[in-house]
Amino acid sequence: MRCPLCKERIKWKAVKCHFCGTIVDKKTEGLQFIKTGFEKIEAECKALEKQVSMRCGFIIRWHMFSEEKLLSFIEKIESHAHKIRSDIESWKDSKKPDTRISLFYNESAKKLYTRLEELQEMIWLRKPTVWEHIGSFFKAFYFHIVEKLLPLITGRASLGFKKQNRIPAEI
Repeated sequence: MRCPLCKERIKWKAVKCHFCGTIVDKKTEGLQFIKTGFEKIEAECKALEKQVSMRCGFIIRWHMFSEEKLLSFIEKIESHAHKIRSDIESWKDSKKPDTRISLFYNESAKKLYTRLEELQEMIWLRKPTVWEHIGSFFKAFYFHIVEKLLPLITGRASLGFKKQNRIPAEI
């Protein structure tokens, strides 16, 4: 925990900051901690929203971030929200929690998860660029060559036929 005035680290159970002498109000500190956490999460959501539509290239344009990368950003944001929740749970275990903290968390978490669903939908519904269409064709072509045709050529794949024994049977 940090002192609200001098921002120095102090013990969790401290009543007064031993650096500047400020009395620490733990109830507002916990609420402020959660507000700050959700403000950071909101800033990450805004950055992610910009990244969904970012494109690069001059003549041939493509999305700067792949769908998988953007969805991993959403998972990262969700993990931040889970961290805040686990902090609240640990506060509940150690002392009687302030109901304002729980109410604020529940309200903010609802807003966050609806926002994340909207972002996820934006990612899934974004139109692929021409280059991404061409790239998906080449990826599929590469998959068929490497995964299907190459084993046939090297003889590692089975076509459903039994190998014939070329050595004549003994008489």
